[in-house]
Amino acid sequence: MLFDWFTFFAQIVNFVILVYLLWRFLYRPINQVMDDRQKQLQARWDDAREKQVKAQQEAQKYQDQQAELEAQREELIAQAKAEAEEKRQELRQAAREEIQHRREQWQEALRQEQESFYTRSRIKLQEETLKICRRILRDLANADLEQQAIALFLQRLQEQSNGENSLNLKNGESQQVVVCSGFELSSAQQQQIALAIEQQNLIPSNQVEFSTNPDLIVGIEARFGDQEVRWNVKDYLQHLDRTFSELFATNISD
Repeated sequence: MLFDWFTFFAQIVNFVILVYLLWRFLYRPINQVMDDRQKQLQARWDDAREKQVKAQQEAQKYQDQQAELEAQREELIAQAKAEAEEKRQELRQAAREEIQHRREQWQEALRQEQESFYTRSRIKLQEETLKICRRILRDLANADLEQQAIALFLQRLQEQSNGENSLNLKNGESQQVVVCSGFELSSAQQQQIALAIEQQNLIPSNQVEFSTNPDLIVGIEARFGDQEVRWNVKDYLQHLDRTFSELFATNISD
């Protein structure tokens, strides 16, 4: 059997042409389509990756915003609580001050009322006590009591005449002395007092005048220049009045 070289080479040429045709019209377009498809897939993949990254970034941003909002919310809540507590303290302090102010007003009103009551009571008690004392002294007034008043007056006269600031009448002063008593003095009693004044080298007995003053009750007084000699129940009543005043003043302050 003879080898057909023409046929062999023709088949080779046909094969090459077939390969070329396949590469040119089939393999190349397919590769082109596959490359395009790969590029599309890669583009989609890159876009998906980019979107995923953006989505993660947006998610992180959202989480950060959420955390920031939560922090702000907590801060606002804490600030609101602090402001509420401060307001509550202010209201409580204002309520305390108002209560204290009202208490002070009440205490002041009570003190004034007590003071007014004590004052009225003191004045009434003093008036009634003095009235009773005067009435008693007037009812008990008699010759013995009046003579005792004279004796006490003369004792005061002697004590003041012999003391450091002895009684005297300065030049230019009136050389007449008026002895005032709360009761009528008899002639003998007037003479007794005038002589006692003269014995103290104060003024002659004939220059002593006498008068009466019911307010003195049982008492006698005489003025020598700027000095005075007196014995008067009224002094004891005034002392009693001051004692009452001091007692009520102490009770009010307590």
